[in-house]
Amino acid sequence: MTAGEAIKMADELRPNNHFENQLKQLWLRQADSGMRRNIVERSQTGGDFEDKGADILWNDGLEYDTPLLACCAAEALYPHWLAAHVFLIHHSHNHHADR
Repeated sequence: MTAGEAIKMADELRPNNHFENQLKQLWLRQADSGMRRNIVERSQTGGDFEDKGADILWNDGLEYDTPLLACCAAEALYPHWLAAHVFLIHHSHNHHADR
């Protein structure tokens, strides 16, 4: 999955979320960084993941076609990761505004 595909799918899960793509890209970078640190670096994967991941391909943002670290069945985590961030921040702001 690419960064752009993940953001597009997350926006379909949480339409009208008004969060900038730059922030969503940062969240993807954090997700890939955590996976690289906690999974890839602890396993014997060789060089299979050296040329992908929002954490290492970050250059003041991500291109639409930037390949993310997880693949196959695991790539479904990205849109849900983004949608969860949108949900939590949106509801946190609304909760505090009601007080």
